[in-house]
Amino acid sequence: MRRMIRNIMSFMSFWLLAMPVVSTAQQPDPNTGLFYIAQKQQIIIDADLGEWQNQIPVYLNQRYQTRYRKGEWRGPTDLSAKFWIGWNDDGLAIAAEVVDDSVAFPFSGHDVWANDCIQFAVDVQDDNAPNFYQNDDREFVVTFADSDTVVYEYSYSEQRPSGRRDFPVKIAVSSDTIRYEVLIPWEEGLGIIGPLPGMHMGISVVFFDNDGDNYRGWIQWTAGITQKKFTLPFATVLLFDPEINFVQSIPTKTFLSKDDTVYFWLYSRYYRKNVTFMLLDKNETLYRNNTSLRSRSWIKVAIPPKYLIVGNLSLQIASVRISQRFDIAVWSKQLITEQIGYLTQQFQVFKNLKDIDPAAGFTVDYWIEYLKEKFAQAVTDFDFYNVMIEAQKRIDQIPNFYLNKQIFYNWENRIVEKFYRSRLDSSRRRYLVHLPADYSSQQKYPLLVFFHNDRNSEEESARKIGSILMERELPVVGLFPAGYPELGITYFGLNELMQCLNDMQQKYAIDRSRIYLAGEGSGGVEALLLAKRNPDQFAAVTTFFSELGDQFEWSNLHLFPLWLFDDNPYSKYSSFIQQTKQMGGDVNYTVVDEISNQIYGELMSDHYFQWLLNQRLNDQPPKIQFETRNLIPAKVFWAEIFSLKDYAYPAYFRANIDSNRLEVHTKNISEFALIKNRLPAETRFPLEVVFDNRQRFKINAPELEAICFLRSNSKWKIHKPEREVLQKTSLVNGGMASIFDKPLTFVYSTQHPNLEYNEMTFRLAKAAARRGRQFFLKNSIIADTSMVKQKINSNIITFGNASSNVYLRKIISQLPMRFYEKGLKFGDSYCDVGRCAALYIYPNPQQTDFLIMCGIADDTVALKNIGKIWDLSATNRIYFYDYVIFADGVERNNYRSWIEFGSFDHEWSLPWFQPPFRTKPKYWTNDIVLGLDANQLLLNKHWKGGGKSNFTWKIYSRMEFNYERKKINWKNSLYLAFGQISVEEDEKWRSPEKSTDIINFDSVLKLRLKKFIDPYIAFSLDTQFHEGFNPKTKQLISRFANPLQISQSAGIARNISDAKKLQLTTRVGCSIKEVIATDSRFRNLWTGDEAKWMKTDGGIEWLTESKSVFKNGIMLTNRLKLFQAVISSISPKKDPNKNWKALDVYFEQMFSAKLSQYFVFNVVIKIIYDRDTSPGWQLWESTSFGLTYKF
Repeated sequence: MRRMIRNIMSFMSFWLLAMPVVSTAQQPDPNTGLFYIAQKQQIIIDADLGEWQNQIPVYLNQRYQTRYRKGEWRGPTDLSAKFWIGWNDDGLAIAAEVVDDSVAFPFSGHDVWANDCIQFAVDVQDDNAPNFYQNDDREFVVTFADSDTVVYEYSYSEQRPSGRRDFPVKIAVSSDTIRYEVLIPWEEGLGIIGPLPGMHMGISVVFFDNDGDNYRGWIQWTAGITQKKFTLPFATVLLFDPEINFVQSIPTKTFLSKDDTVYFWLYSRYYRKNVTFMLLDKNETLYRNNTSLRSRSWIKVAIPPKYLIVGNLSLQIASVRISQRFDIAVWSKQLITEQIGYLTQQFQVFKNLKDIDPAAGFTVDYWIEYLKEKFAQAVTDFDFYNVMIEAQKRIDQIPNFYLNKQIFYNWENRIVEKFYRSRLDSSRRRYLVHLPADYSSQQKYPLLVFFHNDRNSEEESARKIGSILMERELPVVGLFPAGYPELGITYFGLNELMQCLNDMQQKYAIDRSRIYLAGEGSGGVEALLLAKRNPDQFAAVTTFFSELGDQFEWSNLHLFPLWLFDDNPYSKYSSFIQQTKQMGGDVNYTVVDEISNQIYGELMSDHYFQWLLNQRLNDQPPKIQFETRNLIPAKVFWAEIFSLKDYAYPAYFRANIDSNRLEVHTKNISEFALIKNRLPAETRFPLEVVFDNRQRFKINAPELEAICFLRSNSKWKIHKPEREVLQKTSLVNGGMASIFDKPLTFVYSTQHPNLEYNEMTFRLAKAAARRGRQFFLKNSIIADTSMVKQKINSNIITFGNASSNVYLRKIISQLPMRFYEKGLKFGDSYCDVGRCAALYIYPNPQQTDFLIMCGIADDTVALKNIGKIWDLSATNRIYFYDYVIFADGVERNNYRSWIEFGSFDHEWSLPWFQPPFRTKPKYWTNDIVLGLDANQLLLNKHWKGGGKSNFTWKIYSRMEFNYERKKINWKNSLYLAFGQISVEEDEKWRSPEKSTDIINFDSVLKLRLKKFIDPYIAFSLDTQFHEGFNPKTKQLISRFANPLQISQSAGIARNISDAKKLQLTTRVGCSIKEVIATDSRFRNLWTGDEAKWMKTDGGIEWLTESKSVFKNGIMLTNRLKLFQAVISSISPKKDPNKNWKALDVYFEQMFSAKLSQYFVFNVVIKIIYDRDTSPGWQLWESTSFGLTYKF
């Protein structure tokens, strides 16, 4: 009987688990998943949105939904939205209400997407394309352009051109709110004759944020529109009609974790019985069940997670008249971890195999780093699924490494994935390469470098341009660098592109005389800037629909052929073309009427490639002449050059005829142009500069002896240069921009009597630090008073002058600049200009391995002038020099207000000035704090509240002495504290008794191997100053150096965290602990044997220390020390309980809150468990308020 009951219960449990979970609801909430039920309704396009209020909108107001390239998303008031989707017989409608703190619509034409706008895409067939849009997919933008509402379609079908569409649309803008309402006709807009009630589509919606000149970022419902065009992640939208007779259904999510439950909604106009639903893996049924539907009611059905398997599944729902099928993708965190683990295992194997290409390990290591980063950043189910698919794609490539086969990222377009290590931040960066079908390393190929715009990715460009090259069977290699949105079109971004190009040329057979640049949108601007900086490296440049601002400098672009494609017949290209042709330049200009995704196949025609491949670099060295008559005499003249070599650094050189010294950081020169008219008095006649193929040049001038310069170590110099004292390294060839090659500390002034001046230096430092973080630079902001006490371990940018900035005052005598009453002195030159300012870079006299960049200003007006030119855009030339001095009213890139500018020589000196340097490095640093705490309580004899009068005081000092040199770190700390308490009893004060008595010294010497662990040796000593008594028996138990506790240890240590906010270290090793009591009265208590003056224990010691620094001077330190004795010198007779074997625990915690510069609040807790001295836990706690002073 019992067995029968058990069987029945088991069957009932299984039946209950297998049954679907069913719930009902009036209107499913789309914010609980990634779906939308678009109701058929009456729609009026008026931006009033009243007819939508009965439906639940989709809310976009979370940080994970945003992507920002300029600044950060500041919250829902910065950009947030809610939107609805509906339909009727005329078309599909979308309505939205957007909150935006700054509304702007500066773009028109093909670039309207960069306005404040709503952009949405529709996958009509809901076929979930994993790579690119298909012919059934449509993409639209709704915005303002040229003071008119616009619906602009971006077409990705050969049958449909892109352009404006005359669809019903209305936009209403009021203060910080934008309301959109648009109707996309079925046939004209979406390519279907009429809607089928109950059908489902894929839809994604994005809202862009433009606060002025260009877009900052966006907030999105799903991925698939921005960066990469594909419909796989789109949300599922049901065209719902409550009046049709068959069952309508929709899943809440199509991407799920293996531990998720499959939920879907069912609706029927009438009662339905036995609606069947199945979960399928290809043709295998994983789960099958049925349910009944009530009339005119939504039912939510669940399939338990136990039936899910990882991969692509199908959800099929069938009723009497119709069957619907939905794609379901299932991912697993455990599987992703296993995939990354497998790649890690293969990476270790590649490191030990000699016959494997060394690049294999580098490539797989990048894959692991990339997947780990994506895995850590994943938020949505699609993010996790995408990581799983990416990992599997990499795993499938592993066998090709063993077979020494080419690893194709995209076989269809012969796209190869390659990597290099960035010099900027040591990270691995990726680029894609297209290879011709018959590529051979024995033949050299032309190279087409294509830069994508900031809206697309290198994958899209590689697929688009690669297919064109494949279709035309051209023997051209394609290079597609990844975008660097964090760097932008700046000095750093252009350097990164050149490093990518250089790495690619080392790996493939490239004809260096036939390297062509091309780019679309902002990528075209990058191509032009790269070419004008390095005109001797590129044979031609092509731009597609690139907007060039008024400030763009066209100089040097006449040195190579150009083909410009434009969609604006009224652009500013015409004046440039005329000027360039007058200078001998070759320019083709084509205006395109309509832009579509297929336009590149039309523009890159046979005629275009015939023109492009005929372009080659001119190998003949140029001969340039320029006049120097009627110019102001001066000791130094300046010229601008463009180089082949250091393309990582803009090439400028300084020539000083008086001292016969000249240095050029370059290998070859393609242009020589005068940019400052201050030349030696003797050269009021033509100068001739001649270059020849032996890498040398001469400066010839009448009445002067010819000076010949040869190239040596990538620098131009005379035959017998002077002895080099402090050489510039390759790190600093690029002028002031070199300050960003290492971590940074920004120092602001605090000592100026004008508080506004001090505040302005802080704002400048804060702005600079914010900009530095965009380039992955570790940086911190610190006051000048604190910087004086800091160890120099970074480059420094400081603002102020010697009177306002304590740190500058300390080192100003060793820098080449002085401020006086009405100007400044630079070397032997005196600039008699009021309110002048200066920016310059120099080795830090305190530590010449690091640089210091000074923003020198005497008053607030001069500081404002520094702020005017303080940015890092690619066109800002201050970063090309070592120093720039300018007067009031300066403008960026306006030389009229530049009093002096240039570079130091390779000895970091001016021809007339040699600064003294401290040659002896500083290895020791110290930190000393002195404090005094006191507390007093007084009660007279009439006080009836209880208590005793008392007085407590404590003086303490905490000292640290650290030695840091290369691999050696020696940390010494000494803590001294003594305090007393006196209590009044019977109207008499008792003699003071000690309350605190500590002498503690710790010394740890580490050998830093820059690996996981560091070996160490340590020494510690503990004792007290004064006699101590047992509080109960009043027996004397201690005095100075009795007892004396000493320990020595050696082992391994690990720095877990070195961050400023949290420093955490731990170490473990073998330890010897001695307790010494020379006074025989204390031996029995401290050594356990009155006949022995010392007890020794040996064992294992583990110590962990942490220091947490919070805002406003709040600090928490913890110290936990565990000691397990293994051997002991005490005899078993003296210690029958073997107390020495017990684990010793020492825990100390100190909380410190600095209330002002001199007042501090302290809480100290000590917990000790040592069976040798006490059978129980010992507790000591102190709370105090007192004075503190830091030396």
